[in-house]
Amino acid sequence: MSTPLDNWLKNLGFIHGNPFVHVEADRERAILPATFVDVEGYDRIKSANTIIVFAPRGGGKSALRIMLASYTAPIEATSSTLTLEYTNFNHLIERWRQDTTLTINDHVQQLLRLGCKALYKALFGSPELDKLAKDSSDSRQYRIARAIQLSPPVQAQLSEFLHTFVPELLRAAELGTQFHYLDSDIPLSPWQEFTKAVSDHRLRQFVDANTVPQNPTMQLLANVNDFVSEPLLFTDPTRGLNAFVDLIRRLGFEQLFVLVDRLDETQETADDLEAQADLLEPLLAHLPVLEIPHIAYKFFLSRPLRDVLWNRPTVRRDRLEDYEAVDVTWDDVRLKAMLDARLKGYSKPDFGNPNFKDWSELCVDAQTGIAMEQQLLTVAQDSPRRLLLAAQLVCETHVKRLEEGSAELLLDSKDWEKAQPMLHSKLPFSNLLRIDLKRHIAVTPLKKVELTGLDYEIIRVLVEHDGFSTREQLMIAVPQWNGIASDYAIDRAISRLRHNLDENGRNPQWLMTVRGHSDNEKGFRLRNYMVLS
Repeated sequence: MSTPLDNWLKNLGFIHGNPFVHVEADRERAILPATFVDVEGYDRIKSANTIIVFAPRGGGKSALRIMLASYTAPIEATSSTLTLEYTNFNHLIERWRQDTTLTINDHVQQLLRLGCKALYKALFGSPELDKLAKDSSDSRQYRIARAIQLSPPVQAQLSEFLHTFVPELLRAAELGTQFHYLDSDIPLSPWQEFTKAVSDHRLRQFVDANTVPQNPTMQLLANVNDFVSEPLLFTDPTRGLNAFVDLIRRLGFEQLFVLVDRLDETQETADDLEAQADLLEPLLAHLPVLEIPHIAYKFFLSRPLRDVLWNRPTVRRDRLEDYEAVDVTWDDVRLKAMLDARLKGYSKPDFGNPNFKDWSELCVDAQTGIAMEQQLLTVAQDSPRRLLLAAQLVCETHVKRLEEGSAELLLDSKDWEKAQPMLHSKLPFSNLLRIDLKRHIAVTPLKKVELTGLDYEIIRVLVEHDGFSTREQLMIAVPQWNGIASDYAIDRAISRLRHNLDENGRNPQWLMTVRGHSDNEKGFRLRNYMVLS
């Protein structure tokens, strides 16, 4: 059912829906590729290596996972990478609640189930995949070509895995649905005849008698059903995953991606870092499974979880070091790019160009739009989720004013004024640094800091340069240095300022060191701050 906000956005040209309503990437898979903004380290995340990605909740971890899935199989049928998304941990949580010791087998059994489901989709397709694929007809033709090439021994191995780990996909009801997808003209009535063919393992005979011309993908599925064997039993988890990798490579896939995500979004574990670590530890600590050739694990974890894992003696610490981990950070530039991309992706094309390119085009004039956009970016505090929530609240405020007859079609400054109380109540400034240059004070969430000497001058210069200053600019603008200061002196002053703010040097919230390729890119950035007037 459409809301007044939905109707307002649609009238403006947002025919693909509300660009702010979905703050969870899983709910907008179809449009995400058009609205995605990458992060620093994205190339490493996409690589064929095992990577641990740390980011705060709402920091875009799920969007990264879904983008990886979008260009690999089963969504992208022609990809040589098969991807499984490991995002449901109910089976582990239930055992964990019972104080049962979790083992690597608990993970591997689930990975084999998820891997078989992903493989089934990659080989046989589905209507849902067609909606996500770039070209569903090409995908079908590719699956047909793959089915024709599979030898009987490979088909037998495939059947063993599917019958063992996802037998529910080979029941009559599921097979009937899949057959109708593969060939809508195939007669499945009388139903008793079809179900008997399934249970008697003579489905290939049924297919050959009822499909003209022959459908290779359907024939493969029938062969998988008809093959009868004992269930696979792997007492060694490494052996089980190795056998699965062998199967997918015989099917034409070069590697397997395992995407582990949503531990910090699951209700039972969202606010319990120790619980998240308990669930992950058997997998992260088992190097033989982590280092199986042709498998790349991508762990998308909350940033605070890193320190908890660091203190677990069974987890190899070098896996949490920088060269094997990516720390996702957002700044105003990337957040604005994300906001712009969403406006473009959700709005109606006009002669090949989107109607809305940025936030200012939603406003009565550019000056209002630029000012409001900057306020939104400040409230977001480097969180994509907070930015979308803030934008949604401002738009909801505007629609209420429209209904009251106190606003025109586009946003104006009163929308921001009226939305602020709601924004502050729903999006509290959890880590905002408030700066009062007139009183020489900085206020953190925990204390008030008097800015004196170099501390004040460094903050002042950064604020006057919109949050970023190169080393040279800082050296020239700080009176105490007067254009002459060594890198050591500057770094020491920055370190002292961080200490006075109780700033974590490893993961700074406010004062970042920027290491660029040239002198114009190297310097210091002030983030998550607001200047008090």
